[in-house]
Amino acid sequence: MPQRLTIRVAIVSLIVLGTLLLPVIAEAEPGFTATRTMPPILDASRGGLDLYGAVSCPSPSTCTAVGPSSLFSFGLLQHRGAPTVVTETNGTWGRRTALPIPGGGQRSAVNGIECAMVGNCVAVGGYTDVFSKYALPLVETEASGVWTESTVALPTGNLGSGQLVSVWCASIGNCVALGAYSYSTSSSVAPLPMVAVEKSGTWGQAVSLSDGGGTSVIIPTSLSCSDLADCTAIAYGNSTALGAGTFSWRESAGTWSGVALLPQRPGFQFISYSIACPSASTCMAVGGLTKGAGGDIPAVATASSGSWSLPRRLALPRLSPIPTQALFTSVACASSTLCETVGFIVSSSSRIADVPVAATWNGGAWSSLGTFHRSTVGARPAAQSLFDAVACPSTTECLAVGDDQLSADPGSPSSAFSTWLTPTRAVSTPAPPLAVDVHPASRFVDVAWAPPGNDGGSPVTSFTATVVPGGEQCRTARFRCRIGGLREGRRYRVFVRDTTLAGSSPAKASPTFSATVTSLVARRAR
Repeated sequence: MPQRLTIRVAIVSLIVLGTLLLPVIAEAEPGFTATRTMPPILDASRGGLDLYGAVSCPSPSTCTAVGPSSLFSFGLLQHRGAPTVVTETNGTWGRRTALPIPGGGQRSAVNGIECAMVGNCVAVGGYTDVFSKYALPLVETEASGVWTESTVALPTGNLGSGQLVSVWCASIGNCVALGAYSYSTSSSVAPLPMVAVEKSGTWGQAVSLSDGGGTSVIIPTSLSCSDLADCTAIAYGNSTALGAGTFSWRESAGTWSGVALLPQRPGFQFISYSIACPSASTCMAVGGLTKGAGGDIPAVATASSGSWSLPRRLALPRLSPIPTQALFTSVACASSTLCETVGFIVSSSSRIADVPVAATWNGGAWSSLGTFHRSTVGARPAAQSLFDAVACPSTTECLAVGDDQLSADPGSPSSAFSTWLTPTRAVSTPAPPLAVDVHPASRFVDVAWAPPGNDGGSPVTSFTATVVPGGEQCRTARFRCRIGGLREGRRYRVFVRDTTLAGSSPAKASPTFSATVTSLVARRAR
């Protein structure tokens, strides 16, 4: 999961959005059902987030999530709670369980999980022992419901620290894990990529992946495989030899390629946090296009037989909050033709929570973004809400896990939640705008509105504001307009509808107002 605590940067208008190539958009976006609060991370009172950073669903009725995640603290682990696992069975989350840490372990993180079958999972992460403050690789293995811990030997020649971030399993006892090992100086610790393979229940020593030479800081994030000998791994960072952005490695018949920098759009960096390969020849990496203080644009890059496309953005929805930035944090595939990606939208208003989002790849086309409006922790409004991870046990349902946080302060309380989502929901007419405000003058009125909370599964294309009586109108893709032709002293109301490909919403009415020179503020009497 990306470091969302620092993503709320200055909101800047991204005029360049229109110049980025859009992928083909499918008609229907995902829908959400059956939201549930998850048990909190154990010992999270020590100053961490209730963040389950990984989830796996070996069957449609059983999913297992692990946390806390610490993907962005490779060298020195922060204490964000004790390693925790929790399983949902038939729609109900069970009791949380503490994962074991190797003898004397002080701190730990659990960053990835893969379940070959119900009751048999592998989780990976890192821990610190009593002799070192730096992380060491950690493997947690579940056999028939019982968890045990083990370790993976770091690559030869490393300086003694590292952790694992992602795991993929072909079957019980046969897995591949991606991670980072660290080299250190007197002032910093920098991660470099490594992979480890488990065969017949035994993990081999991790081996390093090429960093392209020069000085590199490369942070691995995710891998996906078709079998133990054919995988694709991604990372982000910078290299003096290759540049900055997202890097990839491809394993074919057991041999890993050198590092490659994914294609970049001029002026942008594509930062990817998750990869899924729906077939042996196709992979997709999700994340965001970033341009300094301008924020992030949700984007996806696709590889065909190892050749990566330019990253392509997915359009932000015209919903509340009015979005300006967004990121994808996780992607999972249910079949060779259907995948789901999740993440969050950064609100344009400090008074409105960030909103979790999802998008569906179906038959080669991406849907528009579906928004999940969850804005409370208990009875209090959340400042940030997002999806951390997703798993798809079938083509008709996926499970997304996320967390709400009361404020952008890292120490503020948080609450983990999950929701089942339908990758493609039926499209219906949209809900009306959330509010209509008017500012009248002598012969015209300025009208502003908030977009709907539910677009019905298809993006809003326009808004129509109509003055009653009289019928004067404006139609726009913006959230405000000016309507003229009014008579001084006459009382009016404005009715606003939004329109999608599925039709128009019911109208939302403004307060009654008079079009007079002295009446510059809307009268609130309805």
